[in-house]
Amino acid sequence: MLSKPRCYHGTRGRTVAAALLAVAMTWPVQAADNPAISSTATVWPPQFTAEYDVYNRGVKVAEMRRVMAPGPNGNHVFSSSTHTTGLFSLLRKDRIEEESHWQMTDGVIRSLAYTSTRSGNRKRKVAVRFDWDTRRIVSTISDESWGMPDVPQVVDKLLYQFAMMTDLRAGASKLGYTVADGGK
Repeated sequence: MLSKPRCYHGTRGRTVAAALLAVAMTWPVQAADNPAISSTATVWPPQFTAEYDVYNRGVKVAEMRRVMAPGPNGNHVFSSSTHTTGLFSLLRKDRIEEESHWQMTDGVIRSLAYTSTRSGNRKRKVAVRFDWDTRRIVSTISDESWGMPDVPQVVDKLLYQFAMMTDLRAGASKLGYTVADGGK
């Protein structure tokens, strides 16, 4: 049984990269532990659930759960749920729910829709829709929507993390992603 990876708050990039590398490295272990998945089978995307404890200055402040699962119409869903815990949660009762619907098209990971809901001290709702037929991305934040043209291989701010895991697992040494981040 694998222990829960510990994520330390520093810069967001280091925290996320360490967590993603931990998940990417457990894929072979998960296959070995699951008799339904043979070691020679290619299961992609891997279905997984990963749980993390998030620490700040040595104190646990949050828990994160990431899930990759099949979605409707042969698509896939990558979701993330983070909430404050312990004494820190007495000061801030924050929860962030993110969900990315996506598909694989011609060997490219393609975002279809992204939603994020933050509750607690800084409430915020974000929805990003990717219309590949019209080549437009529509972002909505707090009932205000705007459109922007898409760029090749753009992904949402949750899905790029899975793309990074996939590329790291494949041995890529140069990583770069164009992220549609709700207008930022």
